[in-house]
Amino acid sequence: MKKWILISALALANPLFTLPALASPTAVSKASATTPSSRSASNQVNINTADAKTLSDVLVGIGPAKAQAIVEWRKKNGPFKSSAALADVSGVGPALIERNKDRIRLK
Repeated sequence: MKKWILISALALANPLFTLPALASPTAVSKASATTPSSRSASNQVNINTADAKTLSDVLVGIGPAKAQAIVEWRKKNGPFKSSAALADVSGVGPALIERNKDRIRLK
């Protein structure tokens, strides 16, 4: 509220001042959740060959810790036979796999 009072005062004091475009908090949070600036240019990743950084860069909802857990699981158990097998990794559930189904490759 105080921010808008200050912006309004600036706008009234300076006729050349333009107000920033407004976006609803919901629209902003949805946009940042699906298109973070840190995401890789590639929209897909091979979960059987990618390193932890690549996994966390490409997969939505996968940070460095979960990405490292995926790499460690793969080293211990061998390659994933399906994207659903990611659910065997601690912290990765069906909803996260579903959210990334178009980004996950096996070969």
